[in-house]
Amino acid sequence: MIGPTKTNFGRIWQKLWKFILGMKIELAFFLYFAPGTLNSIGLELLPIEKACRINLNYSDVVCSNLNNAYLKELCPSVYEFKGNESYTASDFILSFSQEKNLTDSDSEILFDVCTAETAAQALKLEVHTDRAPLGYLALIVIIFAGPLGDKYNRKKPFLLLPMIGELISVTAYLITSIFQTTVPMQFHLYLETFVNSICGGFSLMLMGVFSILAATTAEEDRTFRFGVFSAFSSGAGIVLSPLAKYVFEWMGYVYMFIFCLIIHICGVIFIIFYIDEVPKPTESANHEMKKEKAEPISTLEGGKVNPGYDATTESTASTLELRSRSAIEEKVISQLQEAASSSKAVTQEVHKNIVRESFDMFISNFKVLSVVRPFSGRVTLCLIIIGYSIFVFSNTDVLLLSSFGRIAWGWTTEFALYASFNTAVGFIGTLIVTGVFVNLFKLADPLLVIIAVICRLISRLMYAFTKDVAMIYLAGGIDMFNSAPAVAIRSVLSKIVGVDELGRLYTVMSVLETLISPLSVKAYVKIFQDYLETKPGTFYFLTVGLLAVVILLFIRIHSMIKPFLKEAANEEAPGEQKENADQNDNIESLRL
Repeated sequence: MIGPTKTNFGRIWQKLWKFILGMKIELAFFLYFAPGTLNSIGLELLPIEKACRINLNYSDVVCSNLNNAYLKELCPSVYEFKGNESYTASDFILSFSQEKNLTDSDSEILFDVCTAETAAQALKLEVHTDRAPLGYLALIVIIFAGPLGDKYNRKKPFLLLPMIGELISVTAYLITSIFQTTVPMQFHLYLETFVNSICGGFSLMLMGVFSILAATTAEEDRTFRFGVFSAFSSGAGIVLSPLAKYVFEWMGYVYMFIFCLIIHICGVIFIIFYIDEVPKPTESANHEMKKEKAEPISTLEGGKVNPGYDATTESTASTLELRSRSAIEEKVISQLQEAASSSKAVTQEVHKNIVRESFDMFISNFKVLSVVRPFSGRVTLCLIIIGYSIFVFSNTDVLLLSSFGRIAWGWTTEFALYASFNTAVGFIGTLIVTGVFVNLFKLADPLLVIIAVICRLISRLMYAFTKDVAMIYLAGGIDMFNSAPAVAIRSVLSKIVGVDELGRLYTVMSVLETLISPLSVKAYVKIFQDYLETKPGTFYFLTVGLLAVVILLFIRIHSMIKPFLKEAANEEAPGEQKENADQNDNIESLRL
């Protein structure tokens, strides 16, 4: 009984180890994003404390209480008091000491903490606005990364560069956390954006992940493989987000950043030594040529063409075999030499013109928007791109959620659990969209966008007006279809343009995202700063207005896309009729 049990255990372990080896890309991505998820509270709070101590010169008592949950819950009342009355600090201390049963010293600390919070948030947002144009550096990297990766068949740098960028960013955070009272927050905030931009950032990491998965997975298995990666990423986020609160309270700034630094170093080592580069097409071609070289020889040695030959003809045949073998070898060698020389010439040409060719390819991507298409396809395509750009612009409000929550809701470490809740709800929403809306009800892609955007619009209105925890979680639940618009928009684009144009069109969308991001950050931060203490949720009204425009656009797009859907259905119908006719012929022949 012991023997078979050990054997079964060994087989299970072998299968498990094989599965782990097959998840190398997921593990590399985990080592990339896990430190940021675990340290989400520290990344948010450190710049505020630095601004409080160095830029605003508040006392250590005040700055240390910026994350005090009890005091933060009272801050919304402090902002209301400051906004509704002409006050002095002594009036506030007297009023709150009587109303909240606080001592005069506690009321004074509360006043300073809430005032320092808004001032530090304003400084932090100002830095975010100033550093936003550095994001354009990532556009240069994206322009050259694709052509260079395709020409030289190198995909591993797409994973390695973003990991190195994160490693340098965490090092900057570690330095500022050690020198808490001397190094300002501008040091690590500017360095973080600059380094991540020139290293490609999250966009280049995803490009590398999907490029390697597509190149190393059979075509019929790619959808499942991409689904495994998506499920792994979502599941890891759901598990790690709630741990951020406890990890931060246990480790603090310095040890937390050291821990993150170790994880990123492990990520760099793992990518260098354990992630295999995508096989070169030339290697497989040479292997096929060698295979073709061996096959004729084995065929010649395997038998006789005419069994009626005698011994003399057999000896003659063996001589012919040797001659034919040498002829084949000479032919293959000459072919290999010609291929090598042509490859060398092409490589030299690529070295000379790679910069020019990259720019030409970049400009040619935008020509896909000017192609005349049937059924007003060009107009429909432009409307979709405009709608997508407006939707991307409105997504910037997500970056202000934590700052808004600290001011309006008095939240501190509660964001860790709320982020996990949003991730889990978004995962469920994706399953509903795929299983119910698409497969069961067969809803068109523009309708999916409309439903998702309406849900987001409602949730943003709730964020702007509510302070109740249950309503805040309900707003997050209503926005459960947050990932549907991006997927549905790409799907509807595939029905308008050809397969050979999709890559260029998706590149245009990535470029627009990079161009829009700094502009949207400036607009949202400006509104948030102007109404920081009075009505901090005002920026959500900008989101609501933009989403309303997106809804109207996709209502129009839904009516314009119908001819394309009918044409696709008509193209599928003859194939189905032919298949049915073939089946009927087969049945009739069997009956006869």
